[in-house]
Amino acid sequence: MNSKILALTAFAALTVIAGCSDGPASSVSKPVTAGSSLGAAAELEAQRSKLNADDRKLVEAQEWCVVQSDERLGSMGPPIKLTIKDTPVFICCGGCRRSR
Repeated sequence: MNSKILALTAFAALTVIAGCSDGPASSVSKPVTAGSSLGAAAELEAQRSKLNADDRKLVEAQEWCVVQSDERLGSMGPPIKLTIKDTPVFICCGGCRRSR
């Protein structure tokens, strides 16, 4: 099994999925989906652009929060980087950090 998938699975298994209690860090309060407005997509990109180039590539590959799987990374402010077993993973907000 791919070590990245294993790390994400282990992280999710150890996480108490209690939801994001922080509320949105930006004006976007719902996940950006295929049917969302261009403004929401621009806000998602604006939040991701606050990351360095290497982290942004990782976020684009991961796309979704490992705790709140219905939240796209960047939909609640800049994604937060965690390292689990030497593997970087991202969460959508501080509420997810507290719930792990």
